[in-house]
Amino acid sequence: MSNLNTDIVYIPQPVNLDRHIQTIQKKLEGLTWLEKSFGRAFRVPDFKHGHKTPVFYPGRFTGKDYQPLHKNDKLKSYSFIVAEDNANYRFDEIILQGVSIIFWLDLQKIDSTKEYIYTEELRKDVLKILKRTPVELTYNRYFSDAKNVFHGFDTYQKDIMYPYACMKFDVTISYTEEC
Repeated sequence: MSNLNTDIVYIPQPVNLDRHIQTIQKKLEGLTWLEKSFGRAFRVPDFKHGHKTPVFYPGRFTGKDYQPLHKNDKLKSYSFIVAEDNANYRFDEIILQGVSIIFWLDLQKIDSTKEYIYTEELRKDVLKILKRTPVELTYNRYFSDAKNVFHGFDTYQKDIMYPYACMKFDVTISYTEEC
């Protein structure tokens, strides 16, 4: 389990992809059930265990290094956003960048009165937020099976059962590069 007991640090004047990811991150904070919205995360190789781990960087002045985004039983929920390794250019000015918006959920902590798995209700909440986000994005795919949500990351997160759940929204962000 990871601690993730850190404040979220925002980029003061984000540009290009970071600006759009941070906009989505801040909009997701409007979800009443989302405890932490970590924003942009990165895939970092863990040579000791032979896999990649999602991590976020809390900022140089926090005194903390990259923080892994693993299963966490202390938080009721959190999200992070991972950009694909490549971007496509359209007409030499518009960039199409694939990103994954990933959620880790403890359904029991989010709403202990519900006696069923209600990820579809949470999915609906996220889609409402994404539709109102001022970022030009295309909703491509949705995943709720852990092996697909954490595809490309470490293997131990692939066995998730109630009260835990996860979701991933694959979207494409369209933007013009700021020069």
